[in-house]
Amino acid sequence: MRREKKTPSAATKPASGNKSLDEVQGKDTPFLRDSFVLYTSYFETFRRLSAADQATLLQIIFQYHIDGKIPEIKSRAVYAIWPIFQRQFDENNAKYERIVERNRNNSKNAGRKKNPKNPVD
Repeated sequence: MRREKKTPSAATKPASGNKSLDEVQGKDTPFLRDSFVLYTSYFETFRRLSAADQATLLQIIFQYHIDGKIPEIKSRAVYAIWPIFQRQFDENNAKYERIVERNRNNSKNAGRKKNPKNPVD
């Protein structure tokens, strides 16, 4: 089943001249999914940040998932914990890509009759 591209929602529409999510994400964007996983186990670390650092970290997380770029991190606290988040996001994305590739390969053989004398590669 092929997923159709969604029309921009209020969350992805540009606000005062900003580009929408659909405009920012292109074919070469590393993360092309509509969502990402943020583990509750990170809450303890997150809540120890100041409100300003929490906001900065969330902006960095979203920016990273929208265009794959990491903006300059000025906060020492956010700079110190960002690699923990980034590593998990990268691992999750690699796992997702493996699943997509597996499903792509499985779909190539879908509906074919099994023939042990003449197996398909």
